[in-house]
Amino acid sequence: MEEEIDYSFGVTPLFIIIQISTFLVWLVLAVLAIRKAAKFTSGSATPLWILLVFLVPYLGAITTLACVKKPKPIT
Repeated sequence: MEEEIDYSFGVTPLFIIIQISTFLVWLVLAVLAIRKAAKFTSGSATPLWILLVFLVPYLGAITTLACVKKPKPIT
């Protein structure tokens, strides 16, 4: 008694794995970018960087990680 799975809607196990891994990559990038923006920015820059992360999903997080730098200590 062998049943075959019908993939007529195009949802295959590979499709689900790709979707979940794509979401997890975005989630990790977003968490890292928000953490860096909250730690190293102040004032109105913080919510703007976080807004960029959410409005431009991958590129916003990557841009935040690349552009937000640790402030230099005042000597």
